[in-house]
Amino acid sequence: MKGLLTRFYFRRALYRGDGPLFEKIYRGDDPWSLEEAAEKKRFEETNRIIREEFGRVPRILEIGSGEGHHSVFLQEYCDQLTGLEISAQAIKRARERCPKAHYLQGDLLGPPQFPQPEAKHDLVVACEVLYYLNDPARGVENLNQLGKRCLVSFYRSKETRRLEEIFKKIPFLRESVFTLAGREWHFLRWSAPQGPFQP
Repeated sequence: MKGLLTRFYFRRALYRGDGPLFEKIYRGDDPWSLEEAAEKKRFEETNRIIREEFGRVPRILEIGSGEGHHSVFLQEYCDQLTGLEISAQAIKRARERCPKAHYLQGDLLGPPQFPQPEAKHDLVVACEVLYYLNDPARGVENLNQLGKRCLVSFYRSKETRRLEEIFKKIPFLRESVFTLAGREWHFLRWSAPQGPFQP
């Protein structure tokens, strides 16, 4: 039943950037079924990539931190973890689950939340997030403004072709695929350009 509910939420939120909808989604605990073993394996795969390609970094920014399920894993590889999440209810649960992290309520496409580019985060992580934005190309541009390096993942489906077209324009992009129980996630990472970037 919960898997059906997760798919329902995914389709309703797809490319909408609808903050009030996310507050409704987070009325229930773990609406995305992130306690499942497959999701924890995905978190472990994210950590493996961070460990092997970036090592321990001073500051990680997690976009779409939700209820902090992924934060628990990410904090193992940084000195300071900051989460940006649109839902106040999700942030409340995240702070209980991962009290050492710092959470801010906001939208990747909203007003600036962070210091200027000279204070960029060492790594910005946006897993399973970009297809919930109404302008994912601008979302990618903002990732580059917020971090020195970026790591993005998404569940591959026919709905993600829009994202794939954006990523084709990123120079020196590294990509890998993680498959588990017939589900396929794509992991992409790159260094943010020094100058303006137009995806």
